[in-house]
Amino acid sequence: MDAYDFDINLQKVFYSYFKDIKSSNWKKWLDISSVEEYEDAIFKNSGLSDDIITDTYSKKTDPKEFSLNPKTFLKENLEKDDINNLFSKDTAIVTHTSGTSGGDITKLKWFLISDDFLKRVWVPGMQAIFESSGLSKNKSAVIFVPSRIKVDGLSKVDDLNLIRLYTSEFSQRVVLSHIRPSSYLIDEYKNALNLLTISKILTLDDISVISAPAATIIKWANIDKLRTGLEKSIKSIDWETIKEENREAFELKKLYDRIGLKNFAEEIQNRLSEALKDSTLIFSITSLSKDEWAKIRKFMGWKVGEEKFTNLYVGSEIGPFAGSINKEDNYRMYTFPLTYPVIERKGKKEFISKTKDKYGVLLVSRPGSNPLINIDTGDVITILNQEGIPKISGEILRSGFKLKLEMKLEGFPENTEFFAGDYFDIGGIEVFNPRKMVSCMGQRFGLEKDNPVLLVSSDSYKMVLPLENNKNVLIDKIKEEMLNCSIGEDIEKALKNEKISLEMGNTNVKTAIDHTELLEKVKMGDLPKGVIKKWPFYILNVPENSGI
Repeated sequence: MDAYDFDINLQKVFYSYFKDIKSSNWKKWLDISSVEEYEDAIFKNSGLSDDIITDTYSKKTDPKEFSLNPKTFLKENLEKDDINNLFSKDTAIVTHTSGTSGGDITKLKWFLISDDFLKRVWVPGMQAIFESSGLSKNKSAVIFVPSRIKVDGLSKVDDLNLIRLYTSEFSQRVVLSHIRPSSYLIDEYKNALNLLTISKILTLDDISVISAPAATIIKWANIDKLRTGLEKSIKSIDWETIKEENREAFELKKLYDRIGLKNFAEEIQNRLSEALKDSTLIFSITSLSKDEWAKIRKFMGWKVGEEKFTNLYVGSEIGPFAGSINKEDNYRMYTFPLTYPVIERKGKKEFISKTKDKYGVLLVSRPGSNPLINIDTGDVITILNQEGIPKISGEILRSGFKLKLEMKLEGFPENTEFFAGDYFDIGGIEVFNPRKMVSCMGQRFGLEKDNPVLLVSSDSYKMVLPLENNKNVLIDKIKEEMLNCSIGEDIEKALKNEKISLEMGNTNVKTAIDHTELLEKVKMGDLPKGVIKKWPFYILNVPENSGI
C-alpha cells in the first residue's frame, strides 16, 4: 500500500483497533419498502429496544449531558488517572466538535466513541458512504481534513493509547481502517495548494474518491489561488532535502524553473483535473452557490446532470446519519437505519416516517452504554419522501444559536448578542433557510455581497439590508417585491402587519479579532475551525432602551 499520511503512526493504531470489525451489507437498506421494515431495521442494527418509542415523545437530550470534561482533554500532558475510566482495552478514541458557535477550544464538546457506537453506527455508515462512491480495496482515495488543534493525535499514556481528533478526521480514518484502499493520501486542508501534497496526489493510481470540502476543489479550480499557493509553497521548500525524499516534487520544481509560474500553474491544474476526472467527490453540498457548482463542474469535467458526487450528513454526536448512496437518485440523501430519528417542530416530536411536517429539528436516539434518547442535533432537515427508507434534502440547516466568539458592529452596544444559523423561531416568527432569501434579494436589489442581512430585535423588530452603496433602491419597492424571494409566511405577515420594519444600513458584522489573525490561530490549532464561518443572516439581540 502506498500511503501518504501526515500521521502514519496514528493510522497504524487504527488498523490494529479495527481488525476484527465486520463489514455491513448496506445495499440491503435500499430494498426497505415500508415504514415497518425501516423501523425494524433500525432496532435490529442499532441494538435499541422499541421500549424507547414512548420516551421519544417527551424526552430530549442536550449533547452537553454526555460530553466529556474539556479541561481533561485539552491537557497536553495527561496522567493515567485522568483517563483510566475511558478504557475497556488499550485504546480509547475521543472526538470533538468543530466549534461553529465560536469561542475558544475550551468550548468544544468531546465525546467518547464506544465500541458499540463504532460497530453499529460509525463503521456501517461510513462504509456505505464511501463504497457507494466507488472506493474499494484496489482503488485509491484522496482525503483532506481540518488543521488539528494542538492536542489532537495519538497520545501514549503509560501502556494506553488515547486518540483525540476532530470528528471529521476520525470519520475518514474509520474508512481507511475498514476498507483499506490500495493507496491513499490524507492531509490537512491548509496543504491543498502545496506542491508537495499535489505531487503525491499525482502519483496515485486509479483515484476513485476525493473526500474534501467544496472549498478545496474550488481552490484548485481557481487558477489565481492555485498559482499563489504553488508559488508560496515552492519558496518555502528546502529543495536540497526534497531532492532525495520526494523525486516527483523535485521533477515538478524543474518544470517550474523551465516554463515559469503562469504556465506551471496551468499545467498543474490540468494534471490535477486529469488525475481526478473519474473520481467521485464526497462533500456536503449545503450552501454551495450556482457559481461554485459551475467552477467545480468545469474543473472535474462534468456536464450538468452528470455530476459524480456523494452528499453526506455526519454529526459528532450521532455519527453518519444519511448520504446520497443511491446513485440513481443522487440529489436526495437516504437516512441510514442505524439510529432512531425524530422530527421536532413547534414543540411536537414525531418519528421521521410518521410526521406530517416537511421539516424540523432532528432528534436522534442511538446506542451507547445506556441508550441516548432524542439527542438534539441542532440541525434542521427537510423530508422529501417517507416511503420505505426516508429521503431527505441534501441541504442540512443549522438551528439558530448564539455566537460565543466576540462580535462587533459599528453603532451597536458592546453587549449586543449575535445569533447565526439557518432556522429561527423568534416570537412566533419562523425564519427558514434565510440563505435563499438573501441570495434572491441580492440578485433582485443589488445587496452588497460581502455583508449579511440582519434582523434586529430590540423594542421592536427591524430587518436591515446592506444597501448603503445603492441608496436609489426604494425600500417600499423592496418590501413589495420581497414576497418573490422565499421569505416565508411568517415574515410576509410580519412585514404586512408592520411587526417587522425594513431599512437599509451598515451590516458589516465583524469578529473582535482581526480575520487574518483568526485564520492564523485556526491554522496553528489555537482556535477551532468553525470560528471562520461567515453567515449571510444574523439576528441581533440589542438591550432594551439602547436607542436602536
